[in-house]
Amino acid sequence: MGSVVNRYVFQPPPRSYPHSDLLIMLEKPKGTVPAYYLRCPGAYFTILYCHGNAEDIGMCQPLLVRMRDLLQVNVFAFEYTGYGLSTGGARPKERAVCNDVVAAYTYIVEQLFVPVERLVVFGRSLGTGVACFLCSMLPVRALILQSPLLSVFRVGIRMTLPGDLFPNIKRIKKIRVPVFVIHGCDDDVIPISHGQTLHKLAADSRDPWWIRGCGHNDIEEKTGDEFFQRIARFLTQVRGTPFIDAG
Repeated sequence: MGSVVNRYVFQPPPRSYPHSDLLIMLEKPKGTVPAYYLRCPGAYFTILYCHGNAEDIGMCQPLLVRMRDLLQVNVFAFEYTGYGLSTGGARPKERAVCNDVVAAYTYIVEQLFVPVERLVVFGRSLGTGVACFLCSMLPVRALILQSPLLSVFRVGIRMTLPGDLFPNIKRIKKIRVPVFVIHGCDDDVIPISHGQTLHKLAADSRDPWWIRGCGHNDIEEKTGDEFFQRIARFLTQVRGTPFIDAG
């Protein structure tokens, strides 16, 4: 059953980006995963971006460039095992992509020398599961969840069963940093109730953004600059909040 669920959850698209000297290859015990580091001189925060299940980092690049430029932050986006230019032959699964985000985190902290009190994790869709895993295990400054899920099985049913993946409903309770939840009111992929529940369960929830007229994949397009303005407002709040190292 596990392989069937994984094939449903992880849907790698055809690779959208070429080999490039701009790519960072993150080493893992079995293969590598590529990453982009979009540097903004003088930036205070670095955003670690965890993408959705049916996209790769090349498809996300235009958004990430705008994020860097409009928010004046560094952006680090990594690939998932089985996606894009990842190597090692492994198929994507929860454990593998969780190892991927730990490899990204380790590189950011140990090679780029980013202090954890300046590291903000951003997850979109399935990437919120990857983001919540990381933030429940290691110290970061804040967490942004866009169109999050309570867990994979709970997208279709209202309970966690054996074999469930990305149990954000459990992991969010371990996260002590500020959390900003964004969700479209008309999301027909992951109902807004998922985002609302995570907002209620987080220990340090900040004002959420429930967006009328938006679904699952059209938030950035329909909200335009407001998308970045809302995130900028959250980052400003976070910067004024004492850092709690709960790692």
